[in-house]
Amino acid sequence: MENQVKMLREKKNMTQNELAEKSKLSLRTVQRVETGSTLKGFTLNALAQALDSRPEDLICTTKDTIDVGRAKIINLSALFGLIFPFGGLLLLLF
Repeated sequence: MENQVKMLREKKNMTQNELAEKSKLSLRTVQRVETGSTLKGFTLNALAQALDSRPEDLICTTKDTIDVGRAKIINLSALFGLIFPFGGLLLLLF
């Protein structure tokens, strides 16, 4: 997953400290957001305003849900293999 906040901050040539000051958030909050913390409410709006973007632009895209679907299929094939030997391979091939 690409971090939208970090990408926009670097695009504007800002440091984390500058973004924290401009958004009136703590440096630690900016660091947490850039390492993958979920954005919501006041933090989302403050960062969007500081980065001159819309809040929707900072929220993760549906790319992550596609990867989750693939992981579920792999886990299901392992479970199927416990019930029917070599069944996991058949499910993956199917």
